[in-house]
Amino acid sequence: MSPRSTMPSVRLFLLGAIVCAAPRLSAQDIASPPLHADDAAAVQRALEASGIEFQTSAKVPYTFGGLSAQLETFGIKRGSLKPCAVHHVGRENQFFSLVHDDQGRVLAIAGNGPWLPNAALVELAALPELRIISMDHNVRPEKGWDNPDFDGTGFQAFARSKLANVRIGHGFQDKGLEAVASLPNLTSVGFGEAFVTYREGLEFLKPCAGRLKRIDLRMCLIPPDDLATVKADHPAAEILTSTPEQIVKAHSPIANRILEKAGQPVGQPLAAALIAAGKLEKGLEKTWGQPAAAK
Repeated sequence: MSPRSTMPSVRLFLLGAIVCAAPRLSAQDIASPPLHADDAAAVQRALEASGIEFQTSAKVPYTFGGLSAQLETFGIKRGSLKPCAVHHVGRENQFFSLVHDDQGRVLAIAGNGPWLPNAALVELAALPELRIISMDHNVRPEKGWDNPDFDGTGFQAFARSKLANVRIGHGFQDKGLEAVASLPNLTSVGFGEAFVTYREGLEFLKPCAGRLKRIDLRMCLIPPDDLATVKADHPAAEILTSTPEQIVKAHSPIANRILEKAGQPVGQPLAAALIAAGKLEKGLEKTWGQPAAAK
């Protein structure tokens, strides 16, 4: 998979939102206490591979509390954890945050936006203590919803990692799921903003039976029979789902994209929810046989 063209390297300053040219990210600049030099370099390479123009954020990311709680389940004390983040220039809602310990080792990454093409995942695999990756809206719609650069196959690089919790919103395909399922320490997996099936999809998780504690399928549409099969494969796992109405309420444009993927007849409940909410896009009216309600 060829990496995206990269932006010039930038140095990140924790205080203030500053973008300035520098030959390489400084471990002393991104966080306090500073990141370990090797981790800082890996994060820098991953951010460059994303192709996003970014700057630091002085705000504590809202993901910090949840990530800290999850890291406690690995025996990592919350008091040793520190957050830092960058965001897309001009788009603060598109952010990339990380949690590190007092040794400067990155333990968790979370955010919103297309920060994790396969090329970036390969760079992040160099983080020796990374346990969690959680990224919403990991897709570039202008490049296509099925862009192979975001299919998740970059997780193959984590074959010997400590990564245990993976959740990716959109931009994830069967080969990527197969790569995640092969992670040796995987205990929690999640997919959002997608139409998912069992055959050549969630069936990749079957070898993880007894090891997976949580399967997060919120903001996903899954055929009822396929969901029943997943529950049978993983009777001890917590399996989270969303109703069609919840998907539409949370993000109607994504709901329309999921509907396009699902097709007839499995998409009918989602189509009904979109029609009831007046959110069915005009381009889908003919396929689903009913006009969109007035907005």
